[in-house]
Amino acid sequence: MEEANLLVLVFLALIFFISIITNLLLLIFTIKIYKRELASNFYISGICLADMLSATFGIIPEFIVNYRPDFIDDSNLLCISAGLITLAFCIVTINLFGILAFVQALAIIKPFVYRRYFTQALNNILIVLAVIIYGLFWAVLPYSMNSKYVPDLDGRRCSLDWKDKDMKYYIIACTVIGLFVPVGTQIISLFKSRRQLMKRKNEAHAKRILGYEKFYIKISTIIVTVFLMVWTPYTVVGFMIVFGYYPSKIAFTVCAMSAKLATLCNPVVYYCYSQRFKRFVRQILTLKWCDPDDDLQLKRTSVERQTSITSTMCAVIANAGVYLPTIPESQGDSPQIVKNTNFKENGNGLVED
Repeated sequence: MEEANLLVLVFLALIFFISIITNLLLLIFTIKIYKRELASNFYISGICLADMLSATFGIIPEFIVNYRPDFIDDSNLLCISAGLITLAFCIVTINLFGILAFVQALAIIKPFVYRRYFTQALNNILIVLAVIIYGLFWAVLPYSMNSKYVPDLDGRRCSLDWKDKDMKYYIIACTVIGLFVPVGTQIISLFKSRRQLMKRKNEAHAKRILGYEKFYIKISTIIVTVFLMVWTPYTVVGFMIVFGYYPSKIAFTVCAMSAKLATLCNPVVYYCYSQRFKRFVRQILTLKWCDPDDDLQLKRTSVERQTSITSTMCAVIANAGVYLPTIPESQGDSPQIVKNTNFKENGNGLVED
């Protein structure tokens, strides 16, 4: 086995195992820590599942066809599935990021609309499933255009037939609709949610969430930026082939391998910027399985005991459906939606009915 091929196999194996482990940890963290049915939890979980499916059904077939070069053929099911699944779940992941940003902005700008349509678990599950079907639709569309997945320029995987002139408009449409539209949606949503918070920055309840919103905007922007960075080189060399310019095989292989890092973007960035997720991972690695919220119980009790005019006003605002975090933390906390609760007045102030 030649040295270059061995390096590709080792790289694919490492990406597969790291992607499965890190995304599984983030999925468990999301389900275990944030037990309430928040819309963001469903989309973060959907992204984790998409990355794990992409690693399982995209990287494993590519590993096999690189180990057995005679499998690299446009009639081989393994070769075809690797290219199809990789494209499908790339589109799924970036669209889920766009929807996540849109839903978070809606919770801030139009809280009553959010409560009506996005607080039901079934609605969010159906949206995630619809995005998966949407990604698969774009991935199988080439077959309706008398095209197919063929060996890449370097002969190490199957992907879209970049050389087919009839595929030019499909590739452009797939890039614009499947990539630029969700990225544009996320940028607009983050901008509008930020602007809405700045308008209310002097209100007590807005101050409580402004700190976390800065964290949310930062982490979302970093994840999508890294995702685009690892996919852009492969997209650029693909477009070069579409328009008749052929890069070297080594350059094409490096660009294709960088795209495999996309399955690591979400968990790695979360680990770097979320203190709670970092603490959770360290507990798992040191075999100290416990709820990362346990060390926050004293803090939670202390906060709950401090009854003031500000906290009472925040409770009244929460009753109207305003987007509030339950326990704000400087970094790594998750936004929470305070459920609609009725309050009545007694001699000690407002209490829950």
